[in-house]
Amino acid sequence: MDAGADRMRGTYNDWARYAKMYDSFLSSGKMVGTYKAVLLRSLADLGLYSEPCLVGRRWIGHRDGRIMLNLDFVAARFAKYYWDMHAGFGLRHTPHRSRGGREDADTIISLIDNEQAGRADQNPPELAELASDKMEGFRCKVARLCVARHAIDAVLTDMPGLYEKVGKEYIELEPGLVAFLREHRTLIRKSLNCILAQHLERINPEARHIATKIDGETPLVERQAIIAEMESRAGAPPG
Repeated sequence: MDAGADRMRGTYNDWARYAKMYDSFLSSGKMVGTYKAVLLRSLADLGLYSEPCLVGRRWIGHRDGRIMLNLDFVAARFAKYYWDMHAGFGLRHTPHRSRGGREDADTIISLIDNEQAGRADQNPPELAELASDKMEGFRCKVARLCVARHAIDAVLTDMPGLYEKVGKEYIELEPGLVAFLREHRTLIRKSLNCILAQHLERINPEARHIATKIDGETPLVERQAIIAEMESRAGAPPG
């Protein structure tokens, strides 16, 4: 593990606090759109920080003992989720339109459609391509119009203190969150996939069994069991 990864430990109290935050979000049952869950799903990849091949590693920095995360890290993963879902299912992501007349996912879907129109390859791009220099323009639009404008504040409404906004291009996080995500990334992703699938199936009656197809993961176990396991594992001292 490199020196940067060694800083990503946190404390038992950190882990317990984050477990409570995720538990509250996953148990709320207030999901009316997908932006918040997809943002949290994107942040879960910080748990792979110690992996040398982590896509977008260059967007993770340090300042005064805290993690400075450029929103490009989130935007690439945010776009990957919606691009895969749009190409594979073509589903609605919200049951109603906002006061501005647009669904919360309309902007990202429009950006994807515009970008796809200029591509020779009709398959969704891989994450590495979305994080590449050639996709910088598209990625910056996603970061500015979707992540920064809507998702960042929306998550903080439900999970205050998970991170702090720094200007328009960064969020700042405690190292303990990275340690927590390193330990619980799989469980968190499965939990988020589960509530995303339940939401999408609810507002798209013609679609079924989406949970088994998101990211090609195995069928999800009952959400409360996942949360209980996450909390019980968070009780162990970080190692």
